[in-house]
Amino acid sequence: MRSLLIAPALLSVALATPVMMGNFTVDSGKSVQSTEVGNVRAGMLALSCVTNRLEVSFKPQIKLPAAATQTVTYRFDDSAVVSERWNLGPFQSTLFLPNNLTRRFLTLGADADSLTVRVTDAGNSARQFNFSVASFRDAIQTLPCSAAYGFTPTPVGVPSSRVTKAGAVIDVNMAFISPTEFVKAFGGTFQPEGAALAWEYNGIKLLLQKGSTTVQSVYDNRSITLLRPATEVSSRTAVPASLVSAFSCKVVGVTKPSDTTVKIGCGAGQTYEEQDLPRY
Repeated sequence: MRSLLIAPALLSVALATPVMMGNFTVDSGKSVQSTEVGNVRAGMLALSCVTNRLEVSFKPQIKLPAAATQTVTYRFDDSAVVSERWNLGPFQSTLFLPNNLTRRFLTLGADADSLTVRVTDAGNSARQFNFSVASFRDAIQTLPCSAAYGFTPTPVGVPSSRVTKAGAVIDVNMAFISPTEFVKAFGGTFQPEGAALAWEYNGIKLLLQKGSTTVQSVYDNRSITLLRPATEVSSRTAVPASLVSAFSCKVVGVTKPSDTTVKIGCGAGQTYEEQDLPRY
C-alpha cells in the first residue's frame, strides 16, 4: 500500500522517511499525512494508493459510534459544506471515504488552504477538526495513483518544470525564499558556520549547505530532508519556503506560479505576524 499523510512533521534524512512539502509530510511517494494543529487528541487525514485507487481516510482519535457508515461533514476554505456517509474501518477508529466520492474530495481540496471536518462521537457529541492543507495539490501528485484522478504524478525528489530565463523564479511550482530576507523581516541570524550555513530563529538552529537537501536541526538533533536543495540566486542563498515550518512558522496561502513574493506567518496569538518575502 502507498499512502499520503498530512502533518506538521519532524523529518528524517533517509529517502524512505518523510520529507517536507508545505504543511504536509510526504514519505517518498508512499504516504502523506496531516495532523491537526491545536488539538491534544489531534485528528489525522491520510491518502493512500491501493493498487491504482486512491484511498482517503480520517482518524479522529475519538471513540466513534459502532454504525458501519457514519456522517462526515467537511469544508475546504469557504466552499460549500459537503456531508457524506463514510465507512467505518476495523477497530472503530478510522473512517474511509467511499471510492466513488474520492474525485470530488481531491478536486475541492487540491488548491485549498484549510479543511474543517466534523463528526459525531460515540456519546453523540459533535466534534470538529481543523487542518492546514496548503500544498495539497503538490502532495497529491507524489502519489502514482493520482493520475487516475486527473493529476500529473511528480515523484519526490524529481524537479518539476523550471523557468530558465534570466530573472525568473527557480521553480514555478515551488516557492523559494532567502534566509537573509527572513531574518530581516522576523529576526534571528543567518551566517556561515564552518562548512555550513547556520540559520537560527525562535530557539531553533538549522545547519544547511548549498546543493544539499539535508538540513540538520542542531538543538533537538533532527534531520530534515528538503524536496529541492538549497541553492544560490543573485548572491543569495535560497531554500524551499516550506522549511520555515521548522521554526513553527508557515507559508500563508498558495503561492501561484506568477507570484513574486511569498507570504510567511510566524508567532501565535498577539505575537503572530505575516510578512511578504521576495520569491526566488
